[in-house]
Amino acid sequence: MSAEQPRITQTAPPNDPADHWRQLLSTLTSSYGLSFDAYLQYDEAQRGWWATYYLLNPNNTYADRLGTDIGTSKNIAKEWAAYRSYAILVTLIQQWTQSASET
Repeated sequence: MSAEQPRITQTAPPNDPADHWRQLLSTLTSSYGLSFDAYLQYDEAQRGWWATYYLLNPNNTYADRLGTDIGTSKNIAKEWAAYRSYAILVTLIQQWTQSASET
């Protein structure tokens, strides 16, 4: 077994143009009056970039983490994290909408 760490090989989500999921996430958050921020960090051990999206909370100074992923480049990591964040946010909005309609 080699002592060398495996390299991250993830590429952008298949069949999607560059920035596709980041644009969808931006459109979704702005349509609900929400905002988000992204954080990037290089992981030397995994030889890849971690990207994390946070949903910013206007009522306090805390941010809620949406999605995180790793990729071979900043853009790939951001796109995969946006893909995951979009799916999480859609689920949250559905739950909020359902909860509001029940009250």
